[in-house]
Amino acid sequence: MMFTRLAVAAASVASLFAGVQAQSNSSSSGLTIYSPGGSDLWWVASSINVVSWTCQTSPFASFSVVLANQDPTKWPALTIISIENNFDCSKTITAEQQAAPAGTGYLVQFVSINNSTDVYATSQPFEIKAAGSVYPATTAVPPGASTSGSAAPTGSSNGSSASTPSSTGTTSHSGGVMTNSAAGLVAAGAAALGLFLA
Repeated sequence: MMFTRLAVAAASVASLFAGVQAQSNSSSSGLTIYSPGGSDLWWVASSINVVSWTCQTSPFASFSVVLANQDPTKWPALTIISIENNFDCSKTITAEQQAAPAGTGYLVQFVSINNSTDVYATSQPFEIKAAGSVYPATTAVPPGASTSGSAAPTGSSNGSSASTPSSTGTTSHSGGVMTNSAAGLVAAGAAALGLFLA
């Protein structure tokens, strides 16, 4: 009985660690999009927004930036920056560059300048909130990055008070370190192992 419980616990922990490893390797190219992505890093429609990435580990000198949606009927994949230099590490996206309506399921993709089907990195799905919404409390920007293009977002698009995105915010990403969600999986695995051994 004890051996069976131990085997089940070991299998559970192994599957959790496999999930963590899959998260860490989600961008095998070494290029990961920090933001936008996930439930905490959204964009605001008809406003200035920021995209940031792991420029220090990227093997690509430049790429095109595409805004897409998981449901192409809501928003077709459109190039919003034709040529973006990797060394910028982050970029301000103006309201004119992306005119997508508010909605969910959006993705930012970095693709080859010469072949848009050659995708280097894809963000986590994110929401574009309605114009006038507040910005996220933080924006994930790699250390040493400076947002280029124009002024960084400092409030909501209708002038109401909003949090200013911070260049030092930390978020879940898969740039070779354990993410908060991955750490949670490990903790859950350890707890499961403890329960099975008890």
